[in-house]
Amino acid sequence: AYSAVFKCTPVIGNLLVSCFTSFGILIIPYAFQTALHEMRLDAAEIWLHLVYKLTMLSLFAFVLNFIRELIKDMQDRQQDQSENCISTAVYFGVENTKRIAFGFYLVLLILQCLVAYPIKETVHWIYYCLLMASPSVLILYFMIAFYREWPLPLLSKLIKVFMLSGLLFWCLLK
Repeated sequence: AYSAVFKCTPVIGNLLVSCFTSFGILIIPYAFQTALHEMRLDAAEIWLHLVYKLTMLSLFAFVLNFIRELIKDMQDRQQDQSENCISTAVYFGVENTKRIAFGFYLVLLILQCLVAYPIKETVHWIYYCLLMASPSVLILYFMIAFYREWPLPLLSKLIKVFMLSGLLFWCLLK
């Protein structure tokens, strides 16, 4: 149903898939609604930190997934075009779709700076550098160094790895 309806609708399908992924993370608080309500009353600082972590994780999931969806659209552009499917890459063209993806990647880098700024503990800095900064710099390198011809399959895989390493980072962050 998704592919039939939204794949051929520029940007909308990409946004929906990204929203579903990020909203999936935000379902966690509803599963533990009673315990979280008690935590909010008894340990407001811990509750606030948990809300911050879940919100930031959800934002990262949304932005990374949106970028990956755009990359997949660029990969499938010729097939989509031959099937008269007006995906984002078909509608805007590959170059403009790359610009959109790169713009969202810059937003992700800004989010990362906001996450890194309050980190005080050395071990958390190590986690950040290994699990967040390293993958993001590697992806940025491939986006810039190969701007004329992005290695789309590689970027898609690197973003998947970044999603996993980012999830691990958020789980390790206290």
